[in-house]
Amino acid sequence: MPLEETYILEGLLQGPLPGRADAAAALQSLAGQGIDRKVPLSLQIDGGQFSMLADEQEHDSRDFQPLTMSAAIQKSLEAVLNLLTPPERMQVFSTLRSREFRMGCELQTLYQIVPPGIVSVQTREVAAEVKARPKPWSRKEKLIFGVGAAGIMGLVIAVSTFFVDYRALFGRTLTNIRGTNLGELKVDAAALEGYVKVEATGLNMGKDTLTLSLSRGPKWDEAIRASPAASADWPAALAVTAVQKRYAMVFLKNADGVIIRSSVLPLDGLFAEASATFSLAFGKGEVLQSVVVRP
Repeated sequence: MPLEETYILEGLLQGPLPGRADAAAALQSLAGQGIDRKVPLSLQIDGGQFSMLADEQEHDSRDFQPLTMSAAIQKSLEAVLNLLTPPERMQVFSTLRSREFRMGCELQTLYQIVPPGIVSVQTREVAAEVKARPKPWSRKEKLIFGVGAAGIMGLVIAVSTFFVDYRALFGRTLTNIRGTNLGELKVDAAALEGYVKVEATGLNMGKDTLTLSLSRGPKWDEAIRASPAASADWPAALAVTAVQKRYAMVFLKNADGVIIRSSVLPLDGLFAEASATFSLAFGKGEVLQSVVVRP
């Protein structure tokens, strides 16, 4: 259950690198930095394109006060667009969306780039179960807890030496970090569930390449004919849009849960055949933990 006064930012902003050298340098320094507060976006550059990726982690929405969270994110995106010329802005697209949790509700916001290259923000409120924030501890309670925790930790370590083979434990850990295990690689394609099935079926550690197998879901034909606006909910509308635009986004996360690679995941092949494959290279020596697919 999400915590009150927190938010999660998902998706990415992608566009051409600014043609002016000073603007490109300003983009580097601005990456991930909001006008008033830090927005959780990381910059990646691939050829003549830049991508600003959301970390999809839970953050404290109170960091943006006195601005609202969506207003602060909008100002950050506008700061990026201001570094681009009008023709460059027309090439920028955004799949960014946020989920802000308040008591009894969730605010879902889309941040789209619309002609002539400006930020359009659309928000809706839905009912949600949200956990209330605990009251802060007093200084006395913190001191008592710290002393008690230290004593318990010491006791646990002392007793555990009789039952835990630490040499074997660290040996297993070392084995895990030596390379990606395809069988343990998690694939999160829940956002396209029913429309497209995604599986990790191949791994070439010599070339640091991951192969994904795609197949049509039971709702594939329905998605081709459906209108996104007529979908019953927001997630379904995003999935239908991805199918009709013939692409989704794929993100690779390393052993620390950090996004190390993003790419467009083409769905064109599924319009000709019921299944298709897609290969994606990742950083040499990186150990993959998970694959995330989003509309």
